[in-house]
Amino acid sequence: MPGLFGGDTEAPPPKELLEATYRRSFHEENVLCSDPTLGIVHHGERDPGGYDAVDGDGVAGVLYGALFGTPDDFTESLVERILDDPDGTLPTLNGSFALACLDRDANRFVLATDRLGTRSAYYTPDGPFVFGSELSSVLTAIEDPTVDEQSVSDLLTMIHIWGDRTLVEEVNALRPASYVLRDDDEQ
Repeated sequence: MPGLFGGDTEAPPPKELLEATYRRSFHEENVLCSDPTLGIVHHGERDPGGYDAVDGDGVAGVLYGALFGTPDDFTESLVERILDDPDGTLPTLNGSFALACLDRDANRFVLATDRLGTRSAYYTPDGPFVFGSELSSVLTAIEDPTVDEQSVSDLLTMIHIWGDRTLVEEVNALRPASYVLRDDDEQ
């Protein structure tokens, strides 16, 4: 499954994150920066509207999905606004997406999902900050993952894992209409 991936300066190298992300021969990848890391695997010409990437002056962003019915396109200006004021900017966005924005100078990330959570996003709440649309890319940062037994029980009995839990204790799922801010100053 295509999607976004990345992490702070302590994250595994981009090549590891990329290799852990499922790809087929027609998928294309775009790594915007490598320390800290931000990138996306996408459908390329098969779905040209299914992704966007911004690599601006000091900021970068990837959009996995699409914005629609929104006054803004995914531009450097929007990425800067998301980084500066996620509480004020993200609720104005409509669409089916997961997005990640990076301020390179501050090593500041914002990872967000749309209102319905149509695109998955996972991240490590502790240790090096690593995120991705697939659990497999996030697991590259965890030396000895621990199975979350409560999540396994929930999945088997209710066919759903509640909250931000995943099958791995060291990884959280980003809930619909939410974001995580990771900053060198605000961890």
